[in-house]
Amino acid sequence: MLDVHLLKSGTKIRNYTIIFYISKELITLLKIISKIGVPIPEILKKVIKCLINNTKL
Repeated sequence: MLDVHLLKSGTKIRNYTIIFYISKELITLLKIISKIGVPIPEILKKVIKCLINNTKL
């Protein structure tokens, strides 16, 4: 409803919200998987660390 009333658009806020929650869950899932011992590629570890610290690669 915010999209329609504030932005006069259909889905921008909804899409950004969905992407935010999916990426947050993905990071959590990858943290759990790495604690179990499943190998994670080094580049993916760097990306996760940058996302958590809010820095650039």
